[in-house]
Amino acid sequence: YEQYGSPGGGGGRDGVDAVAAPDYGAYMAELQRRIKRNWHPPQAQEDKRVVVNFSIDRGGRLLGLSIGKSSGYPEADQAAMAAVKLSAPFRSLPPG
Repeated sequence: YEQYGSPGGGGGRDGVDAVAAPDYGAYMAELQRRIKRNWHPPQAQEDKRVVVNFSIDRGGRLLGLSIGKSSGYPEADQAAMAAVKLSAPFRSLPPG
């Protein structure tokens, strides 16, 4: 029994099975800092939690933005959306 193309299975070309995953840690930390600087929730709603989903292209341009989970307060949700919009465009994605 031979495995082809799996690590340690033999038969694969050199380097095919070993691809380093890109490190997005620093990129994500900077993205989070930028958004937090632009986030201004309404008074008395600072403790509300909202989940915002967004997508960007490789160049950092904002492609899509939506509420993933509402806080239950439209003003807080809009403040979160505005923070992402004001923070864009972002830096280009790291290679990989």
